[in-house]
Amino acid sequence: MSLIKLEILKRLLLIIFAALFFSFDLDAKQVEGLIIYENDTVKVTFDIPVTMFKKKINFRKIQYRIKYLDSLGNKEVLKPRMAKGIIIKFEELNIKMISEKNSLTWWTFLVKNSNIFLKLELNGELKLYKYFLHPSSGTVYTPGSNQFLFVSYKDNGVRYVLKKGEGKLNRVWYVYYVIGMQDYFRDCPALVDALNTKYKSIEDIEFIVRFYNSQCK
Repeated sequence: MSLIKLEILKRLLLIIFAALFFSFDLDAKQVEGLIIYENDTVKVTFDIPVTMFKKKINFRKIQYRIKYLDSLGNKEVLKPRMAKGIIIKFEELNIKMISEKNSLTWWTFLVKNSNIFLKLELNGELKLYKYFLHPSSGTVYTPGSNQFLFVSYKDNGVRYVLKKGEGKLNRVWYVYYVIGMQDYFRDCPALVDALNTKYKSIEDIEFIVRFYNSQCK
């Protein structure tokens, strides 16, 4: 086996090992929180999955279900279609997740009444959510002019989602970002102009949402 093939194999094995090792949730943490129903709000203790080392919430998992203890200490499972939302009290933060009709994954057309908990970042007529995929990283093996090149990449799996009023969810795409945003905000010419001159990066998404909620109503 050539040295190049050995190097590729070694890197692939390291990537697979790292992905498996860091994706496992080997710990859970009990925190106080609220379940928001249509006509009631109930105080519970959530049993949330946390990452192994940093002890951060694994939002990707609780988008689809979250375990909790009721007032009698009974273990229960809450799915998004069963509530309007949840509030998780974690490290002095009140993290709010809203139950929305899931149009973000390809398989939802197979399931009736498929909902998802999305992490609310900004509230208003235009809502900004975070949607969580599986994080990934690796090395792309590409041929160069005189040698083979290894290009590393890292994806934290976090995606932005917008929602106007009672409308549909709109996932923000990195590719053709400005064109997509101009089309989505065609109801607000002032914001379209700002996208052309000022807010040209996805890093500006919070400014865009605040602009819409303050000047485009």
